Amino acid sequence: MKKKNTPLKLEAFINGDNASIAKLYDTVLPKVIAFIINNKGSESDAKEIFQDALFQVMVRAKVKGVDIKNSLSGYIYVVCRNLWYKELNSRKKEVRNIDFSERKYVEDSHLKSILDQERLELFEEMMLKISDKCSKLLKDYFNKESYVNIIEKYSYASESVASQQVYKCKKRLRDLIMASPLYKNLRSE
Repeated sequence: MKKKNTPLKLEAFINGDNASIAKLYDTVLPKVIAFIINNKGSESDAKEIFQDALFQVMVRAKVKGVDIKNSLSGYIYVVCRNLWYKELNSRKKEVRNIDFSERKYVEDSHLKSILDQERLELFEEMMLKISDKCSKLLKDYFNKESYVNIIEKYSYASESVASQQVYKCKKRLRDLIMASPLYKNLRSE
């Protein structure tokens, strides 16, 4: 008999195990709904994003394989978050054409989402390979932390020194990403 806290297995999910899928709906969907409602969305948006994420993870796992470092539930939640952020960005930019084929849009959206997720995973993997100090500095920089705060936090002498360190760390990260075989595959897709 299974324990209640048994982690979900990717293989069971991919093979359509109803109990695994039901557990994802019970544990992850409420978190996704709460997140999306708190970020300018509705319950309907959350359910659609959740379905897209399940589909994306399943297709990707079957086609290329997925390396989930933690839990399947956590992975799907992160995919949902990323899909929602992209949806918010596209809503700002998108001019809807009523005659445009919804089916084509959904297919293109899924493919683009899979590629975007792969790029994000490559980025996160390479962030782990640079030094802790560089990683923290870049996280602050990417989160638009002011140079005044960065100077104080890292004890740099001036804004120029802080700017040079950010540049060096970004260059290290870029070089690692570009040297990765996955990067070469993503560029060709």
